[in-house]
Amino acid sequence: MNATITTGELSQFNVLTKTWLSETEYISNEIRFLKDLVSHHTAFLSDESYLVSLQQQSKILNNLEKDTEKVSENLQQQMHRLHEVYAGKPMSVSVKDNHGILEKQIALLTKEFRSIRNNVLELVAELEEKKPDVE
Repeated sequence: MNATITTGELSQFNVLTKTWLSETEYISNEIRFLKDLVSHHTAFLSDESYLVSLQQQSKILNNLEKDTEKVSENLQQQMHRLHEVYAGKPMSVSVKDNHGILEKQIALLTKEFRSIRNNVLELVAELEEKKPDVE
């Protein structure tokens, strides 16, 4: 199954998987920041419509956090498989096929993250504009 994978392909899969793991770490850090931002604005908000919007964004961020953790786990499993292939162990799962699946997962996660981040930042910017000036 993995006998047709060249050393060059394994190297490429290894580099890409490490890069994707870094991306999931970045997304996780950004999610924490966005959750803190939403939480901060929720604490000082009296406008019910914005409160509901922030609570919805908080739920969306929680779901994205779970998705990110799942993709990260899948990537870590792939790294383990790659190390086993390097060590000459036979594989029950095709590293090449799995790599294609992971590529789609990370692309979808990144697209979803960017959209959610933009929505949260736009909402927070809107709230900041509506804040009364305190002098």
